[in-house]
Amino acid sequence: MGRSSRRNPRARLVTPKTAACAVLMFALLGIVGCMDCTVNLIVCPIVVEWPDVDVGPVFVVAETHQNHRVSRIGPHGEWTLVCEFAAGSTPWGLGIDSQGNYIVSDASNGTISRISPSGEHTIVYTYPSGSGPFPSGLAIAPDGSYIVCERGPSMLSRITPEGSRTVIHIFLDTDAYPMDVAVDVDGSFIVSELNADVLSRISAAGDRTVIHSFTSSPRAEPWGVAIDANGDYIVSEFVSGKLSRITSGGMREVIFSFEEFAGPREIAIASDGSFFVTQNNEKLTKITPAGQQTTIYTFPNDTGPTGIAVLP
Repeated sequence: MGRSSRRNPRARLVTPKTAACAVLMFALLGIVGCMDCTVNLIVCPIVVEWPDVDVGPVFVVAETHQNHRVSRIGPHGEWTLVCEFAAGSTPWGLGIDSQGNYIVSDASNGTISRISPSGEHTIVYTYPSGSGPFPSGLAIAPDGSYIVCERGPSMLSRITPEGSRTVIHIFLDTDAYPMDVAVDVDGSFIVSELNADVLSRISAAGDRTVIHSFTSSPRAEPWGVAIDANGDYIVSEFVSGKLSRITSGGMREVIFSFEEFAGPREIAIASDGSFFVTQNNEKLTKITPAGQQTTIYTFPNDTGPTGIAVLP
């Protein structure tokens, strides 16, 4: 999901001051001679060239920890509250549907919610009470359904906007900890498995294939996953502190190394190819394809920014 840059139009303005100056000019030339004269005023418009201003993308972020809310953040760090969840909630995964609503998983309460841009909150699905599953990252499928990672036990499910749930895959490793998911062009699901330390592909029929097994020391613990314009998988590695690119054939390339204890979480990709990452150290940062980092916004302590999406 990306947001195209908007540019201010170039304005062509004729102002009252322009007309006044023209009258004065004609008077000095003797064209205006008397009170009874008819003045044919010809005004030449002044062209005002406004500089092109790239306003950049706007983000929607799930704040998981003590603030338990969803917010919007502008390209220069302008923060706006969208919706506040009840105390004890942990809004986690986030996606934007075709109507512009924000789809949010609440890991603590076991719910999937639909939030309008104005902040109206509707619960779409509530998991059975008990010891899980706990919904985490999610993605919006082409048919409008929600593909949800579930922890404890580890599963991948599909939830319709009408509130019905179908299990797509049950991981053999019940502690695989699927954290995030992206929908590939062939309709398969690319899943980051935090505890299993792998990036996997789940077919629409539910078959699992490992794309890449991380072998870094310390562990990588892949958290966020997104798909770029070339079809490569962009992965945030929570423990190793890397942003990496993994091809469909499983080749890995490090794009950026974060500072110690940054804890990169989820990822959104803008239309210009830049990567925007929520971090455990309470930051939203921009990483260019060339590997340059800029902090967009710093959250208050213990905010826990997690799910992120770019407004279309």
